[in-house]
Parts: sequence; C-alpha cells; structure tokens
Amino acid sequence: MNQPINILIVDDEAKNLIVLETVLSDPGYRLVRAGSADQALLALVAEEFALLILDIRMPGMSGFELAQMIKDRKKTARVPIIFLTAYHNEDQHVLEGYEAGAVDYLHKPVNAAVLRSKVAVFAELHRKNREAVAANRALLAEVAERRRAEERLRELNETLEQRVEERTRALRESEHFLQRVTEVTPGVIHIFDVEERRSVFVNRSVAAVLGYSAAEVQAAGSGALPALMHPDDVPRFEEHLRVVGTLADGAVVDFEHRLRDRAGEWHWFHSRDAVFARNAAGGVRQIIGTSIEITQRKRAEEGVADLNRRLEHRVRELQTILEVSPVGIAVAGDPECRTVWANPALRALLRMPEGSDPSAGLGAGERPPFRVLRQGAEVPPQDLPMRRSVASGRPVIDEELHVVFADGTTRVLSESSVPLFDAAGTVRGCIGFHTDLTERKRVEAVLQDADRRKDEFLATLAHELRNPLAPMRNAAHVLHVKGPPTQEVRWARDVIDRQIRQMARLIDDLMDVCRINQGKLELKRERVEFAKVVQGAVEASRPLIDQMGHELAATLPTEPVVLEADLTRLAQVFLNLLNNAAKYTERGGRIDLRAERQGSDMVVSVRDTGIGIPADKLPTIFEMFSQVEGALSRSQGGLGIGLCLVRRLVELHGGSVEARSEGVGKGSVFTVRLPIVPDQAPLRGADPVDAMPTSALRILVADDNRDAATSLAVLLRMMGNSVHTVFDGEAAVAAAAEFQPDVVLCDIGMPKLNGYEACRQIRAQGFGRNVVLIAVTGWAQHEDRRKSQEAGFDHHMVKPVDPQTLMTMLSGLNGVRA
Repeated sequence: MNQPINILIVDDEAKNLIVLETVLSDPGYRLVRAGSADQALLALVAEEFALLILDIRMPGMSGFELAQMIKDRKKTARVPIIFLTAYHNEDQHVLEGYEAGAVDYLHKPVNAAVLRSKVAVFAELHRKNREAVAANRALLAEVAERRRAEERLRELNETLEQRVEERTRALRESEHFLQRVTEVTPGVIHIFDVEERRSVFVNRSVAAVLGYSAAEVQAAGSGALPALMHPDDVPRFEEHLRVVGTLADGAVVDFEHRLRDRAGEWHWFHSRDAVFARNAAGGVRQIIGTSIEITQRKRAEEGVADLNRRLEHRVRELQTILEVSPVGIAVAGDPECRTVWANPALRALLRMPEGSDPSAGLGAGERPPFRVLRQGAEVPPQDLPMRRSVASGRPVIDEELHVVFADGTTRVLSESSVPLFDAAGTVRGCIGFHTDLTERKRVEAVLQDADRRKDEFLATLAHELRNPLAPMRNAAHVLHVKGPPTQEVRWARDVIDRQIRQMARLIDDLMDVCRINQGKLELKRERVEFAKVVQGAVEASRPLIDQMGHELAATLPTEPVVLEADLTRLAQVFLNLLNNAAKYTERGGRIDLRAERQGSDMVVSVRDTGIGIPADKLPTIFEMFSQVEGALSRSQGGLGIGLCLVRRLVELHGGSVEARSEGVGKGSVFTVRLPIVPDQAPLRGADPVDAMPTSALRILVADDNRDAATSLAVLLRMMGNSVHTVFDGEAAVAAAAEFQPDVVLCDIGMPKLNGYEACRQIRAQGFGRNVVLIAVTGWAQHEDRRKSQEAGFDHHMVKPVDPQTLMTMLSGLNGVRA
C-alpha cells in the first residue's frame, strides 16, 4: 500500500483549517495542521511535505514572510506553496505571492473542486519524485550488484563474453540513469569507503553548498574528512560508522554534523546513511547516504533557545520588579476574576497572611477579611474595578476606594485595572494596581485645614486691621468737613486720608486674592465705557503719581469702546498697574498709558522708566508675594499681591496680561488685552456727585470699638441725624426697643451678644420689621455677607466705610419715619 502524501495546511482560524481538511479529505493524503507561522516552521523542520497550503493574513508573521523563509531554506525550498486569502485580491498582491515562491494563488472562498484538482497534481508530482528516489536506491543496489557481477565475470569463460557485454551495457545504462538522478537531487549524495577512509562518490550538489567540486572532494582522498569535518564531530562520526556497521542491509541511521566550506564557514548537515558494500568477511566496506543542509534550522533552533533564555531572564526581572514594587499588584487569571497572584506590597496593604487566598476582597471570594467602600457605601464584588475591567474589556483608572478592616482602621486606595486578552482577543483576566493614598489623603487634609486656617487668619487680620481704620477715616472726614482751613491741617488730613486708603486697598487686595483662590469672587458685570474705567483709575492713582513727581501721559481711543465688565474691579486692575509704575520708578520718571483697539480686543499698555524686571523674574512676576530684587528696599513697596490680583481679575474678565522688560534699570511695560462688546448697548449711568448729603433719621450705632462708634456718630450728627451710641450687643437690643431707630448701624463682633443675634432679636420685635439694619464690620468674606443676610441685615458694609457712600445711602432713606 502506498504511503500517504504529507500536506501542510496553515491558517490562524481553526474553522478555516476544518474547511480545508473537509475539502481535501482523502485516504491518500495526511493533512497536518498549523495555526501560526511558528507552528508551520516547526512542522517543516520535523517532516517532509509534498505541498504547503498557506493563508496570507496571520498575526505575527504573514504568509508572504513565511513563504520567504521556507524558500530560503534548502531543505524546504522546493516545497510547492499555494496561497489562500480573503483580503489580498489586488494584482500587486497576486504578483507578490508569486514572487514569494508560490505555485498558485487562490481567493477565499475557495472552489473545492479546483483546490482538490490542484492538490492532486502536486501530490502526484510528489509521488513521482518519491518513486524516483526509490528508483535511485534501486539503482544504487544495482551498482553493487554490477560489481559483484564483474567479480563473477572474471571467472566466466570467453564463451560468456557476449553475455557480459550485454550485461555491462545494461549496467552502464543504469549507471547513467543513476548519475542523472544524483545530479538533480537537491541533497548531497555520497559513498564513503570505510576501509580507505575516503569519499569514492559525491554528486554535484556538494559544490553548491561547500564550494568544492565533486572531483576535488574525491581527489582529496583520506585527507578530505579531517579537512572538512568539524573537529568536535570527528569522534562522533567514528561512533556513527560503528553504528552503521551493526545495521542490517537496507536499514538507515541519522547523523548531524558540520562541514567547512571553501570560505571557512561551517554548515550543519543531516545525513541518513546505510550499508552500501561489505567485504568478504561481511564487515562494512562502504556506506551510502544523503546529506541535507540544516544550517538555517540550527540557527532557528539556537535563536529560539536564545529567545527562551532571554524571555526567562526578562520574566525573572519582571517578577523581581513586581515583588519589590511599592505598588500593590494583583493578577486575575480567568474571566471570573479569581486572583492567582498578589505581590508582597498588596498583601501587606490588605493585611493578607502569606499563603492566604488573594482573591478574597479583590473581586472574588465569599468572605473577604475587610470591607471595601466607595463614597461611604459598601459595593458588591462585581462592581469592584478588577471585575468591571474583566466584564467590560476596558481599563478602569484611578478609582478611589476605602478599605475598612476588622479593627476599624481604614486605608484609602487608588485602584486601576487593565484587562488581559488571549490571541483571539478574548478577555482572560486582568492586572490590578493598588496605590496607598492614606498618607497623601492625611497630608491633603492637613493642608486643607491649614489653608482654611490661613483664610480664617487673613479674614481675622483684615477684620482687626479694618476696625482701627474705621474711626481714623471718620475722623479724617470730620476734619475735611469741620476742621480749620489751615495749610497744616489740610496737609495732616490729606496724609491721614492717603494712608488710610492705602491700608484699606492693601487689605482689600489681600482678601480679593483669597476670594479668587477660593472661587468666591463674583464680578458685577455691566456694559461700561472703557474711557470711564481708565479715568477712574487715573484719578485714584493721581495723588501717588504727583507725590513722586512723575509725568503721566494717557492716550485713549477717540471713538467710544464698550466692555462687559465690573467697573470697580477693572478700574482696580489699572489702578494697581499705575501705582506699581509710580512706586518702582525713581522720582521724576515718566509713565505712559496707551490704549488702542486691535480687532475685537482692547489692548492697554502701561509703560514706565522704572527699575525694570530681571529676565529670570518675568515668568513669576504675577505669582502671589512675588517681589523683584531691589523693590523690597523701596519705601513704597507692597506685599507682592497687586500683580497677582491684576492677572486674576483680568482673566475673570476673559482677558490676558503680560509683562516685558529689557532688564534691570530699563523700565517695564505691562500689557492687558480685554474683549470688546460688539454692539453698543446702554452704558452705566454716571456716578453720584461727591457732595455732603443730609438726612434727618433716628440712627442707632452699635460697636464695641468706642472710637469707631463715636467718630461715626459725629459724622452722622453733622448730616442732621439723631444718633444714639451703644458698645455691646445686649445694649443694642435694649436701646433699639427704647430709641425706636429708623436705621441701626451694627458691628458683628461685639461682646455679650454678637451682631447676628442682635439683628435677629431686633427683627423679632414689632417695630423691628421696619428698621433698616446695616452691618458695619471688618468681616468681608462671601460667607460673612451670607450670614449677615440670613440674620436679617439689609446691607453689609466693610470697614473702613467710605463716609460719602454711607451718607449717600442714608440720604436715600430720609423720610423713612414720618
């Protein structure tokens, strides 16, 4: 019975392999499956195949690349290849396939009859080739028989000469056929004389492999073996000859060895040898065999071995990294998220004893040794990040969890999970990364508490600083209205007023920065004319500019420009820039304010001839408390918060600000860019004229700072009001019931009863529903304003109160009581 034909079918899809096996089912074929290029290469190394049916599109190595490797190996170079593909249908792809050595190129779905027909052709060719090899062996046996016949012929009579000639002719024809077969055989065919230690026959293929002709090898005689064979293989060859000597005729034995080519490079060969001739004693005289070069296979095997060694090394490295990593790492090995491995960091983090089941609490397991909370609530195991990652096939990144242990202690974790996929793209598990955030959360809480305390301190500081400013401003206003009109008095009054305004502005700037940092500063936006903003800032900065003897030049657009802005806050921006320019410019300097429209923006630059800014300070000039070297020694220096406030306010208006300077002593320029309102909407009305309003109200003043209460009472009486003064909260409630005021000006932080409670008690009385209650306090935070409103105050004014603003408000209330 004929031996089945080996056919190798290669496809990464198992269903395609099943289809091919069904189509090519035949008792004469032995179908060998390979699901990847690597499996195909291993099969080709292990066995010989009549045909290779190869899919082109495979992961890792494509069919074209595999075909090229097959054609580069001498052992497999003659194996026919039929390409199958469902994608590469263009002519260039077909041409690429034939260039890769294919004998045919078929498109999926394949016509079963056509494929069977083509396979049958190559199978038949292989059978013919196999038969030729068998004939080759037969011919070799015939040669041996011929030599025995020659021995017998010498014993024959001359009467047998004709028969000898006939037999010789037949033998010569057989020898010629054998020679032709050996010439076309791809492997090296050799006959080695064991007794004479030389090669008595070698076919022409040896030249293609080693660079020596067959004649050169045979002419070398017994010197060929030591010259060509690797020294380490010579003893093994001697053992191989001994093994061959024990074989029965027709049996074969394999032998791998190295031979050196003419250039000095070593080639690996796989030989299959058998007994060719025996001596009179029956011992082996000559052996015959074929040798196929396996250098590429050996290199591949060495490469695979080296790759395995390197992979093992990297695995050990990775395992070491995971073992010593401070991040807790868990590996789940199946779709059920059963944790198969946890590193020491995770075991320590979750207090898991060595050898315990790492699955408990990490997404699987019935009784976890701890509870896992998210936002204060316990979640079921299937909702944990590792389980969700496996279920969705997507990563889960930085999810915060709280782990509560049996003793009540809690750890805060950040868990991330990445799914693991197999070659088919199916989720087979995941890796979870667990970072301990407990200490960071504690530090954050400490910092948040420190930040809260800082804000409370600043608010308290502002309150305490505003309290003494209130009577000072009131006294200065009294001097302004009633003081003697001497030059010395006016000078003293102006000095006091300037310093009070400067102190108040510093406090306001500091609190504004705090409010911006907390996101509590709200702009009172309205449509205002830009020129009005700049004029207000110039007027406010004029006393300092004149005091320093500077020249100020302001250039504004000729046409009206409207901004959507908080007039007070935006004027504060340019006031700070002008004041900075005045403070950091030597006496008699120049300040230029230039504003121009550029497209949809208003661009304003404030340039000075002052001390300048070093290049290394420019990137941080707008940061909180930033100070330029040399500015600290100036008497007009500030806290380093003005420019920080400028940037924050400009950004709240949707604009930007930048600083430029050519260096120390070369002045500075600050450029503000603000968006312009496209349409000319109605503008804010004019501010009230600075005048001394009058009113005739019954006013109760309550403040534990006697100077503040007394000075405010003096101002109010100058307006024509009837004023009663008290110095604590309880007295305020009692006086309100007796005095029946139209207006109560009440401090918040008072002894016995604070301003909030005093306001509530006054409101609770029958007359209190119609009283106008005004909080006058140093507390200026958003929260303070909210509390005063909830307590029942109608207005909230921050110390030191601008007398003009207060008087204007009271004049509007004139006539509340008939």
